[in-house]
Amino acid sequence: MSESERRILLNPLIRENFSESNAKGESITLIRPKSIKVKWSKKTTNELLDERQKHAELSRQLSLLDGDIEDLDPCPYSFKLFWVDQNDGKHEHEMDDWETIGAYARFEGEYGEEKALEIIKLKYEQERIKKTRFSLQHA
Repeated sequence: MSESERRILLNPLIRENFSESNAKGESITLIRPKSIKVKWSKKTTNELLDERQKHAELSRQLSLLDGDIEDLDPCPYSFKLFWVDQNDGKHEHEMDDWETIGAYARFEGEYGEEKALEIIKLKYEQERIKKTRFSLQHA
């Protein structure tokens, strides 16, 4: 599907903010952000140990059916997305999805930690803002 075909399909579904989608009774909506900021913080040793432990417990449960599962090396950073909707409403979301974590791991392996963080920031704040609509679920 071409970019123009996607726009024709998606534009009628995009809302300015959550209030607009709530008024329409929608539980999932697309919102085009006005601005995006990505911030990160280094996870503590305890947070990393906890993630490894939880993954190991899950791996033991799954390995009964699927064979051995590789140990998880958790991402050393927590990422947050701060964004503003079209009516200047401010929002904050954890970025703990596989795509962000996977991108960080790939960039860190290629360029090192500092450059990987810069690339993540650039990708979200400058490149994705131009073409992304966020699908957000709310009550």
